[in-house]
Amino acid sequence: MNDFNIRLGNKIKELRNEKNLTQEEFCNRLSIRYNRANLSKIELGKLTPSAEFIKSVIESFNISANWLLDIKEPINKDEAKKLMENYIEVNKEFKEKGFSPEGIKNLIKAIENLTKE
Repeated sequence: MNDFNIRLGNKIKELRNEKNLTQEEFCNRLSIRYNRANLSKIELGKLTPSAEFIKSVIESFNISANWLLDIKEPINKDEAKKLMENYIEVNKEFKEKGFSPEGIKNLIKAIENLTKE
């Protein structure tokens, strides 16, 4: 199992549960023939779905490929500027409270690790 398969399987299961569908019902809604056993393996991250399967899920359920594949949307210039301003302000506050540059880096890494989970 790899991380991509697990994340994608979780998204597929999340979508199926949001639609209140059994695995069999989910398969029946796809534009291609698919069986419940393979869907179960995908949801568990044990099977890498084909591009045809992924395309069918996106089209059949009218969802974003970025959402399904867990791709974060790029931010625009104004959003990037705002994030940078916030970062500078937070960095300044940490320094004023006695955090060392290394301590700030460690805190940022810890936060990044939390947001990945």
